[in-house]
Amino acid sequence: MLRCIALAMLLMLGRRAALEDECSSGADSCVAEADMVELAQMRVQPSIIAASKRRSGWKKATWKIGDWGTGTDPAWNLCNGLSRKSNQPPDFVGKCAADGSDLEGTPLPFVECVSACEGNVYGPGFCDEDHEEQAKAVWDVNAEYPLMMNGVEDIQGCKIAAKDSDYKAKWKAFQALGEWVCVPNPDGGSPITAKTSRGHGPGVCGTVALYTLSKEKGSPVIAQFQLDTRAWSQEASATTHLCPTGSPCAGGQGCIQ
Repeated sequence: MLRCIALAMLLMLGRRAALEDECSSGADSCVAEADMVELAQMRVQPSIIAASKRRSGWKKATWKIGDWGTGTDPAWNLCNGLSRKSNQPPDFVGKCAADGSDLEGTPLPFVECVSACEGNVYGPGFCDEDHEEQAKAVWDVNAEYPLMMNGVEDIQGCKIAAKDSDYKAKWKAFQALGEWVCVPNPDGGSPITAKTSRGHGPGVCGTVALYTLSKEKGSPVIAQFQLDTRAWSQEASATTHLCPTGSPCAGGQGCIQ
């Protein structure tokens, strides 16, 4: 899963907003060509009638803790279940290399979380609130950690304290978009079609990002409205659009960044 930090703004004025490169006949005629583009701070203001077309390059999807309590899971919950995604036989037989070498960004603390959460009430590979301070010691608040596909989350409102200043207006507008939306392709060329989705993200409630798992033309893309935490797990209401039955990341399995 790749990301492009973009200055392009998704103008939430409905499915047929007057964007220069919007699909003229609706979402069905667009092609999905991008990997993943974070749309910088979507704005919902009646005075805006066009969106910036400035774009930047692609990169692997990552997230940063920043200050604790600003939209990231507490440290114990970041460790909770993380080690079970790694390959540390005989206890854990996940798909991620225990040293994090198969993911781009600061290596996730697969091994360190096991030690920090030893003796928790749930068992090996998990963690609990009593181990918060130990877990904090294994995370770097300034690091760019990998973001990987993990599972389905279908929620209808912000679940964290941190919200964008225009969150309420953006959320109302996003809900009115319907199942599909056309957005400018940050890589240039034809606009792309995205299936609307809700869940985790790299920012706060109100951040919107596009995700896909392949650069191949026609690959599925989702436009995710963030309602929940920054974490290593990418959970979305439309996860099955990216990870259908039989795919490497189906059911939250695999190690797909």
